[in-house]
Amino acid sequence: IDLNEISLDDKWNGIRGRTPIQAAAEQGDIALFERLLTLGADINAPPSTNNRGATALQVASINGYFGLVSRILDLHADPNAPGAEINGRTALEGAAEHGRLDVVQLLLNSGVQTCGEGRRQYVRAIKFARTEGHHTVVKLLKSHRPWTEADQEALEDKALLFSNQTPEGIAK
Repeated sequence: IDLNEISLDDKWNGIRGRTPIQAAAEQGDIALFERLLTLGADINAPPSTNNRGATALQVASINGYFGLVSRILDLHADPNAPGAEINGRTALEGAAEHGRLDVVQLLLNSGVQTCGEGRRQYVRAIKFARTEGHHTVVKLLKSHRPWTEADQEALEDKALLFSNQTPEGIAK
């Protein structure tokens, strides 16, 4: 990435419409990430609206970059930021879907929401992990808080996987 040719806030067309800091996080390029921070990049820049847009925290979580996820959380990135409208994932959903057990634990320890407004991402994270065969992640998530009958019903609702649909009883 040539820092002289891009704006820190604009979506960069090089990688899925990501901002430069999102692209650096996706690549796990900590040196570039830190340089972009010193130049004033927005750690909470929203995901692009195209397919699989993601915040810096979301792409770092999906890719399992534990150290980078920890750094981004230290910078007060929103761990509950919504994923992109098209095939998006929250940080918790993405980490769970890709079996990133250590990142899931870090996100849970950081206070990611699993009840109320966060209940939807919690149940979706379990569903994605289960679908991909990450049974240890499912066990960790279910042990984080009491599992309810309503959670189980939501888990079995196929509409839960679609980000633009909200099953009845699940906060979006």
